[in-house]
Amino acid sequence: MYWTFTIGTLIFAVVYLRFYWPRRKCVFNFDPGGRKGEFESHAERYQSLAKLMLTLSSASAAFLINFLVTLDPTKPRTRYSYRLEQATPAAITLLGLSAASCIGFMLFQNLFYEDYVHSRFPEEGVQPRETYTGARYALNLAFAGAGFVYFLVASGLVAAWLFTSTSSTAGDSLSERSGEYPAMAYLFYLFVLIAVTVPTIFVWTFWRDAKGRQWNYTTDTSREMYVDVAKTLITASGIGVALVASTSARAMDSIAKFSTRVGVVSLIICIAASLATMLALTRGHERARSRNIEAKKSGEEGQLSDLELRLILIPAGIALASFLVGLLFLGRITFHT
Repeated sequence: MYWTFTIGTLIFAVVYLRFYWPRRKCVFNFDPGGRKGEFESHAERYQSLAKLMLTLSSASAAFLINFLVTLDPTKPRTRYSYRLEQATPAAITLLGLSAASCIGFMLFQNLFYEDYVHSRFPEEGVQPRETYTGARYALNLAFAGAGFVYFLVASGLVAAWLFTSTSSTAGDSLSERSGEYPAMAYLFYLFVLIAVTVPTIFVWTFWRDAKGRQWNYTTDTSREMYVDVAKTLITASGIGVALVASTSARAMDSIAKFSTRVGVVSLIICIAASLATMLALTRGHERARSRNIEAKKSGEEGQLSDLELRLILIPAGIALASFLVGLLFLGRITFHT
């Protein structure tokens, strides 16, 4: 646990210095265009993401704690269960740091904004002051960035332990040792290939239309629509991981064990990629709207840059493909238990 706290502290320090050092002598406006109250709608979106991250971190930590509490040493257990137990202490610590960072982000964002409003728009006769300094800016983003990194590292840690949970016989290699005919195995992996290819083509059409038809504008309605899709993927993936992990003590053949690991890891990747998509979509949307406001255009929409669009589409494609792959591998388990 101590080394986990040490690594967590280093992560926070690195993220903080990354944002603070280039901006240490700067002050910032919370409100885009300097218009009082403009940031409040932005804050609502950022805090909704922080609440989602807080919910995921807390629920994941609660599930792992419940997993430890309900272990019965008198009953036979699989290697999957033992390896998950070994990964649990560090994962719970990181998830706790993630939850604490999300709370810190929400609290300090509200505190800094309140101070900014009262100082930037004071009562008549009082000299306005700029209070949102580079240090406060960096602290706010450090809580947000570190919280996201903690969650990713915790998920990656669990996934890494799951991938090393069995000996060299873990892979099925399209073999018949557990009763799966080669033709069925080839057919299954054909479906896996389709599950990866179709989302890739689907996401590529967004890039094609953005470059060919300039369909790279974002609005509040479109952002909310795609964020809802990402939330649905996160919810469904979380339920799938919880259900599979709760049955980890059951005896399974080698193909079922391999499918369990790949399915769970794929769904964990889906959760992380969906979160990354939501963050990139929200940040890209805000930047696009701010550019429109600065250009004295409508603040209801904005045009995404190529970089912003890539940062949205790449994790979105990964999330969708990993979700479909995870479902396929988890569905395969039912034929080998």
